[in-house]
Amino acid sequence: EVRRPPGILYEQWDQRLMADVGINQVPGMGQLDIEGMDPGDQNQYIEDISTILAFGVVVVLTFGFVFGYVYLQNLQAKADMMQRLLDSGY
Repeated sequence: EVRRPPGILYEQWDQRLMADVGINQVPGMGQLDIEGMDPGDQNQYIEDISTILAFGVVVVLTFGFVFGYVYLQNLQAKADMMQRLLDSGY
């Protein structure tokens, strides 16, 4: 950002750097590159992690919906009890 010439948009500067520097061709410079692993193994681990994350999201969402439903039912029961108390004249 400091070396970017004035008047050049960030996207254009980023594209120019990627084309000139060629950092993608350097082994191990990717976000998920692990030394000593071939790309096939890396893809398998990414798929496994994606499956675990998807399962975790489903579990958390299910818990959230169940908790919300129970909370709203409890809130409705308390509101009904309060309304009965108000209607009874206390």
